[in-house]
Amino acid sequence: MIADDNPGNQEIAKSIKAGIEARGLTVKLTTYPSGSADLMSPMQAVGAGNADVIMPIAVTPTACIAMAKAYEQSAITIPLVASGLCASGAVRRALGDLPKWIFSGSLLNVNAPDPSGHVGLYRAVMAKYAPKNTETGINAPAGMAAIFAAAKILQAAGPDALTVEKISAAAKAYTGPLLMGPPTLKFGSIAPFPTLGAQAARYYRYEGGGKWTDASQGWINLPA
Repeated sequence: MIADDNPGNQEIAKSIKAGIEARGLTVKLTTYPSGSADLMSPMQAVGAGNADVIMPIAVTPTACIAMAKAYEQSAITIPLVASGLCASGAVRRALGDLPKWIFSGSLLNVNAPDPSGHVGLYRAVMAKYAPKNTETGINAPAGMAAIFAAAKILQAAGPDALTVEKISAAAKAYTGPLLMGPPTLKFGSIAPFPTLGAQAARYYRYEGGGKWTDASQGWINLPA
């Protein structure tokens, strides 16, 4: 795992590290100075070991681009698993194509084939209403999914005499599906995070040239 020394990113890295290690895997965290544009040293340090996979804590286009350049220049063959937030138009434009990585996310990848029709709906809405050159990756899919979920929850709560308690009850009773998200949700099942309905994820491998494969073969870690 690679992360800069920004306190926020270190907290994210440590949280993910703890979760992975709780499942019996070993994680080595390599840290580099925040704002550094040269990531060759940390990338080479990770690549020189016997790691099975490299996981950078990078979510902004700038960080994703710098990580991709270091990965390519280091000629590392170890698979790299990155946040789906790196699969953005900004990253593609800067590099000429997206990195050939495995991308993870809590929503469907809007660049990959999707037989459910959710991504098709999202793309159609963006094509009709989004201004020209809008970044339709990064946080936009989550924003649209959240709006749809909120609408369903408020509709279930009813239009009359809304209270925090009524909305909370409706949210807890909402079991999905979530647009572009997990087919099932279970709010309140994750003790520290009552507003988190699932910890499910999808993984997609980018082969280059617009070709994607579903590395996880569907959703994993759906709520019981």
